Amino acid sequence: MSNQGNNQAGNIREKIKGKPSKFKTFHDTVVNVYEVELAISDIHFWKDNARTLLDFDILLRNKNKQSIEDVSEEEVLDFLYKERKRLKLAELMESIRHNGVKTPIIVTDSARLLDGNRRFFACKLLEKKEPDNAFLEHIPAYVVEEKDITVEVEQKILAEANFVDDNKVPWPLDVKAKVVAEAVGVYTRQGMNENDAMKEVSKLYGIKRQVVVDYIKAKELADEFISQAEGDEDEMNRKEIINKRFVYFWEFLNKAMRGPRPIKGDDLEEAKNAFSELMSSERIRNLKHVEPIARASAVGLNDFRNKVLTGDRIIDDLDILYREAKNLKNKVDKAISFRMWLTALKYSDMTDELRKELVNVCKVINKKLEK
Repeated sequence: MSNQGNNQAGNIREKIKGKPSKFKTFHDTVVNVYEVELAISDIHFWKDNARTLLDFDILLRNKNKQSIEDVSEEEVLDFLYKERKRLKLAELMESIRHNGVKTPIIVTDSARLLDGNRRFFACKLLEKKEPDNAFLEHIPAYVVEEKDITVEVEQKILAEANFVDDNKVPWPLDVKAKVVAEAVGVYTRQGMNENDAMKEVSKLYGIKRQVVVDYIKAKELADEFISQAEGDEDEMNRKEIINKRFVYFWEFLNKAMRGPRPIKGDDLEEAKNAFSELMSSERIRNLKHVEPIARASAVGLNDFRNKVLTGDRIIDDLDILYREAKNLKNKVDKAISFRMWLTALKYSDMTDELRKELVNVCKVINKKLEK
């Protein structure tokens, strides 16, 4: 720990010294906390926060640095404020300027921030503009002693304070997927089988087990997309694409690999390669385009998809042809289903009304075929 970190930890321990603790529940787990007020100088940002990992990676690339510790806090703050508007730090700063920090941060007695990164950065912005603002000396906080922090407790705090959508800026889907996958990994490393680990994470984050599976599978697709990068710059660009359009990977999972007729084998690999190429070049700009790219082989449009890849045709043309072919295939499927039902139907099971309707069906079919 740095000298600054040691000083911050010392200040925090001094503030909880002699104070009574209280119990706070995080996702049905009771944790011993100290409710105090901290100054902004007592706090340091959370460098491993999943929400800002990509932001820090981009900053490190821009600064040609290897570790976020090699970048000054001022540079981090300036970058997040000016370049990462999705964090909405300016809006949060204005709220704190007028109302103070309303939701307590969560920090350990060793000055390790568990929840409150955006509040921290917003307070630092306010400190630059109004260094004497009284709110900066009275930031509400729950302090948890490191001796009470287990891997499970940390996961519970993460779920309660960060994952669940409330009045905060919601975590992007790719961040949620990363957190869910890491949580499953935490439990499996503790000896749980994967199925039980998924059940535990499902309960922890208040989502269905199938959603846990989908997060993990979609993240695997995204990781595979990153692994195809050619060089550091391409890798960073792909991470940015995932951050902005993770839902497209989720959609590919649903359209290509789910349902009664999932794509398999070589057809799946071709679909994934086509999807990856079009995503990396940012030619897929509409969520509805994912399905025709994913399922072109299912309706005999492989060659046309290849023309889209080479730039000879556009995705919109593929989308139109795919919808027409899919509609026709649905009609064929309905006819096949009716034939199979009729083949299995026993004469003894027919009512007079059903026989009459089947006769009418035969008449309609004959008329249609005559045309």
